[in-house]
Amino acid sequence: MGIEVNRIINPKQDYSGPDPFQAQWMERKFGARFTFGINTFYNMEVSDGSLDPAVVTLEQVNTDAWVDAALAAGMKYCLFTVKSEDGFCNWNTRQSYYNIMNTPFSKDLLEMLASSCYNKGLRLGLYFSLWDSYVSFAEVDQKFSEFVEAQLEELMTQYGEIVEIWFDGAYKKQHSGWYLMPEEFIHAWRNEGAYRWRMDHIYKKIKEWQPECIVLNHSTNDFIGIPLHPVNARTGINVSAVVVDQKYWEWLGKEIYLPWEITINLSGKDGYKFEPGFWFFHDGDNSTAHRTRVQEWLQFVERHRSNLVLNCAITPEGLLRPVDEDLLLHLWEEPMEEIEDSNDK
Repeated sequence: MGIEVNRIINPKQDYSGPDPFQAQWMERKFGARFTFGINTFYNMEVSDGSLDPAVVTLEQVNTDAWVDAALAAGMKYCLFTVKSEDGFCNWNTRQSYYNIMNTPFSKDLLEMLASSCYNKGLRLGLYFSLWDSYVSFAEVDQKFSEFVEAQLEELMTQYGEIVEIWFDGAYKKQHSGWYLMPEEFIHAWRNEGAYRWRMDHIYKKIKEWQPECIVLNHSTNDFIGIPLHPVNARTGINVSAVVVDQKYWEWLGKEIYLPWEITINLSGKDGYKFEPGFWFFHDGDNSTAHRTRVQEWLQFVERHRSNLVLNCAITPEGLLRPVDEDLLLHLWEEPMEEIEDSNDK
């Protein structure tokens, strides 16, 4: 599993290296992404904000077990999907009715996970979709940006330390530049996407609320590893090979160090729009990576001074998929005879 990236990027001269907050984040190296949302209950990867939340029951939810499995694998942090593009929120937000409190479950799932993380020593980060298909004013830039800011303030001020925020959906307000070279696309982003989202303002607010929080903004698989400024690190999805990884990028008239975080799906099935693997839980998908493959990924990111995050889909009951939980709990056990991924066709 994994997208091979063969684009050669000329490395920059080694300047100052990571700042203290980046260095602290890089030392964690290995994390989990816990993916859960309204799509979990409908066997879908992407929806439009119209799915009925009455199905959200989470009858066996156990966030302690999520954290225990991550810690057993040697993970130091996790990312929780607090909101996907559909707009369904997994926390008690005052900004949108489309949230987990207005379901039969009626509990703040983020608060539950935050408690498990802090009690057990796993650092907490958040995956947050900037785009929201549920609200009616998403194309009204100023109003929508204020809505996003209000949600981020809730997330950054009510749940303790947040070590990372991973933005997605920024491409929804970026219509130009997709056929340009990477360096040119960055300028196109600054002129359109960053302006429409008010990203400079949002970034500043995040640093006021959580000064040590590492900010990432997903640049899509069209521009893997390209920074959408302002950020503190870069993203890569299902990346398993790279020739040269550029660490230094120009920002505000100087070269800044931007480490890389690579996220890989444990699911091996081909999903809608995402290949390989599903982000959300799907009935009948019992595929997961073999532990030798995960160790190969860890060796890869170690060589590139990067972080690795494994995506773990949460079931409708509120549990890790059994195959993922078993993998994490036994990741470092011997013997390791098989090399091929487990992938039930």
